[in-house]
Amino acid sequence: MARPGMTLAMPIHHPKRPEMLLLNTGAALDSFALGHLRELGISDIRINYPGLKYLAPYVSPVMREACVETTRKLAGVFEHVRHDAHARLEFQPVRRAVADMVESMVNHPMAALYINEVSQTDQPALRRAVNVAFLSALMGISLQSYLIQDRPRLKPGFARDVAPLGLGALLSDLGAQLIPPAALERYYRTHDDTDPEWRQHVTIGHALLRGEVEPSAAAVVLNHHQNFDGSGYPLLTDAEQGEHAPAGSKIHVFSRIAAVADWFDRLRWGTFSADGVAPAKPARPVVRVLRMMREAPLAHLLDPVCVRAMVAVAPPYPPGSLVTITGDVRCVVVDWSPLDPCRPIVQPIGDLSRGSIEEGNETIDLRRERNLVVTHIEGQDVSKDNFEARSQSEFDLSAFYRLAETGTSHADEAEQPFRRSA
Repeated sequence: MARPGMTLAMPIHHPKRPEMLLLNTGAALDSFALGHLRELGISDIRINYPGLKYLAPYVSPVMREACVETTRKLAGVFEHVRHDAHARLEFQPVRRAVADMVESMVNHPMAALYINEVSQTDQPALRRAVNVAFLSALMGISLQSYLIQDRPRLKPGFARDVAPLGLGALLSDLGAQLIPPAALERYYRTHDDTDPEWRQHVTIGHALLRGEVEPSAAAVVLNHHQNFDGSGYPLLTDAEQGEHAPAGSKIHVFSRIAAVADWFDRLRWGTFSADGVAPAKPARPVVRVLRMMREAPLAHLLDPVCVRAMVAVAPPYPPGSLVTITGDVRCVVVDWSPLDPCRPIVQPIGDLSRGSIEEGNETIDLRRERNLVVTHIEGQDVSKDNFEARSQSEFDLSAFYRLAETGTSHADEAEQPFRRSA
């Protein structure tokens, strides 16, 4: 829907060479540029649109640049592993890139949301790694009190440091680069998660990283495929499972966060083939992914606290996205509330070719207009995917933490809605 004459609100990088800047913020689009972007497979861009300037705080070129740099550093690590698996890897540049990415999130809190893919690369393995790291760090920042509660042996400042979480999530599938080609091809053909050779990628990756990165980052690599109900791999031992506490409480909190981020990305974008070709089918809308994560069977495999955090950082209808509401009215999302995530504030946009919002197009708050709902996004019908909180505080993380101070554990209170819906 982009038109010549529109100007960019975010820079665009080459999908095969993340370090190459194609167009910078403020660049005016013409027919040649639009044709070239489409040839490169770039399907989503951010533009400046008169009448929607209040969306600007949700856009952070600094954060986007930090994600591009993280992608570039990770590409170097992948290339190194593939060509010389026995050479010592240098992780310090990757660690710095992740720390810069986290710092940009902290410094731009309104832009610290999952709006769309962040890595701007056409290599699915790199894209997934950076997306999972980005989402994990966002969730970690929103779960500061949970991290402090779950890591009582550490001083609060260390307990809530999410840079190791982002690093571990970024490198979580590093071991897949060293899986035998036949086993890798078999996994990408069947997507059989029980394949013993495929499961080795977590131990291979952990062996590469052990002693080279923080133990909490290495734990993410080893345990991000463990499930909250005790299933998954590597399997928890009987001693780790315990008799009273939920099995998930024995898994490092960083691994539980990364597991949610990994599932989100797999559900959103699908799986890719051994030759690195992304699936041809359309991506699942975020609202559908979040609904699936709140329902069985996934609800029992994931830490419910982390799922709540995912809803807080990945809006079902992100600000700036084009949606259609009841009555076939095309709108742009201008704001949202995590407390009622599927009922954003929208503004009718009319004909995009006009180049600006028409006068008199007032915003519509779907939290007040209960007879109206979002029906379509990204060309897909989502009218049956909208969900509401199962309890008054389900999506209110601050209220959730106050409950913990009264003696109700996070896990117990969080699991109640899932038990009721089972």
